[in-house]
Amino acid sequence: MAWTTSEDLVDKVKAYLNTNFGAKATALNSEYDDGISISAPGVYIVGEIPLQHVNKWPSCYIFADSATFSPFAMAAAGTGNLDASVELTVGVLDKSVPSNGDALRRKGYRYVRAIYELIIEASVGGGLTDATNGGWVVEAQIEATYTPLQTPSGSTMFADSHITSSFQRREVKA
Repeated sequence: MAWTTSEDLVDKVKAYLNTNFGAKATALNSEYDDGISISAPGVYIVGEIPLQHVNKWPSCYIFADSATFSPFAMAAAGTGNLDASVELTVGVLDKSVPSNGDALRRKGYRYVRAIYELIIEASVGGGLTDATNGGWVVEAQIEATYTPLQTPSGSTMFADSHITSSFQRREVKA
C-alpha cells in the first residue's frame, strides 16, 4: 500500500470545495444581504494558472506549496509510521470593472471566509478524513491574503484572495 502524498490532500480539498462551495456562498450572501454576492467557482484548478488562461470566473485554485514527510518506526519499505505536513494554498480569482473595486475587495473577503470555513468543516467533519488513518487536520493558523490586480489598459480589475495553511496527518501501516 502506498503512502499518502500532497496530491491526496489537494484532491480531497478540491472535491470538498466543489461539493460544498455553492451552499456556503448562498449562506454568506443571505447573511450580508448588501447586494454584493459571491458564487461557487466555475472551475477548480490544481496548480497555478496565468490570468490570461482563466476562462471561467470566479475560478478556484488549489496547490501544495511544500511538504515535510517524517518516517519513523519503519520496519521495511512501505510499513511503519509516517508523519506528513503539507502547506496548502487555496484561492479564488475574480474580476470586475475598476469602478467597482470596493465590491470586488468585499467579495475577496467573503471568498476567503467561505474557503476557511469550508476547510475547517472538512478537517473536522469528514471531507479530509478516511477510515484508516484519520485524515488531514489543520495544524497551524490560516493566513489570508488579498491581492488586487489591474490589467495594463485599466479596463478590468482582478482580485486574488487566498488562504495558506499547514495540514498534518499520521499514517500507520503494518
